[in-house]
Order: sequence, then structure tokens, then C-alpha cells
Amino acid sequence: MKSNKNSSFSVGHNLEIKNPQTEIGFPISFSDWEILKQKIERLSVPPKLFNILGSGLLGIFASSFVGYLLLPSGTDKTIITIAISTSTTTFISGWLCLYFDYKTSNNFSNIHKKDVLDEMVRIQKQYVTRE
Repeated sequence: MKSNKNSSFSVGHNLEIKNPQTEIGFPISFSDWEILKQKIERLSVPPKLFNILGSGLLGIFASSFVGYLLLPSGTDKTIITIAISTSTTTFISGWLCLYFDYKTSNNFSNIHKKDVLDEMVRIQKQYVTRE
């Protein structure tokens, strides 16, 4: 700490500066690097089939349930049974599809291929020299 006669206070810092840790790496050729980038660009996310199917089934449930509610009194019991069974089946199936979609989507990473490509470009810029 250094004191100055003209000032009424003194400032000091206790800083310890550390060198960055070295990492183990391996060289990769530019052609191999470009092949990796091309393969990542061609990646495609599978469609969320169970999400679409579950949403459709819940839409069918809503329509059949509203239809059941709007049935006039004295309607044939067969029609009522069909309406209730359709509503129940589509409701259960729709929620099961959405639940299965939720469980399977947690297994996939939320990282998009653009994020990976951006990171690869950032790494590549560290090694490319400007001429």
C-alpha cells in the first residue's frame, strides 16, 4: 500500500493473479473440422410426433365432449355411450401422448445446431491467423 501525502485516504488491493490452467488438446485438420461442421449443419430435429398427436386427440375430446353435453334429453343410449367412450378414450390417449412427449423430450438437449456451429466458428477463429 502506498500512501500519498496530498490525499486524505489511501487505497490498497490484495489481488492474487493466477495463470489460466493449461488444457490437454489434440490437433485436428481443417478438412476434418469442415466435415464436422457440415454434418452438424445437416442435423435435423425429429418432429414432435407425440405432441402433435396428443394435441389432436385432445381436440377430438373437446369436440366430442361438447357434442355429448349438447345432446337432447331422450337421446338413444347407444349414441350417449359412443359419445362418452369417444370422449374418455381420446382424453386419456391425448394426455398419455403429451406425457410421453414430455418424458422423451427431456432426453434431448436443448442446444440448437446453430449454437454448436457458432461455438465451432469461435474456436476456429482462435487458430486462424490473419494474413
